[in-house]
Amino acid sequence: MTQDFDLVALQTAMDDRRQALGLSWSDVGAALGVSAGTLRSLGTRRRAEGDGVLRVMAWLGRSPESFVTGRSPESGQVLPLGRARVLRFDGRALYAALDAARAARGLTWREVAAVSGAGSVAGLTRLRAGGRVMFPEVMRVLAWLGAPTARFVRVEAGEPPPNESLQLTRAHDAPAASTAPRARPRS
Repeated sequence: MTQDFDLVALQTAMDDRRQALGLSWSDVGAALGVSAGTLRSLGTRRRAEGDGVLRVMAWLGRSPESFVTGRSPESGQVLPLGRARVLRFDGRALYAALDAARAARGLTWREVAAVSGAGSVAGLTRLRAGGRVMFPEVMRVLAWLGAPTARFVRVEAGEPPPNESLQLTRAHDAPAASTAPRARPRS
């Protein structure tokens, strides 16, 4: 059986943490810069956009490797959580590593797509221009390369999320429950 990235386990872990912190999906979405609907439905999707998954990983304090079936929850490097930073896959660096491994193994792009489980040649070659990375395919490609996710993640300066106070790293950091309505950020 192929070891694959488990989107259902990711959504379950996210929901468990959300509930432990007493947050709504909208709160989590605002804190992470990902739509609440996307977060709620991650467990029903076949694929998920890479940069959003990276934000979720950092919020959970887990690595993408820890959601690969058969791997320990402690496996891989935890991604940094910064209030004014954005995590992104470095598609160009991933492409360069793939191209070097492809050439060293004497394979065509079609053969790499087949043996890595990436799905399509186009999905691999669009990385050359910094194209979008998708889960679970990226984890299959990284397994084929024998490389950790963190090697291909860059931290960019960015605008703080609209509700950065919700970027809590541990459940015991959660503010005390309040019956007062939350102030909405100004648009």
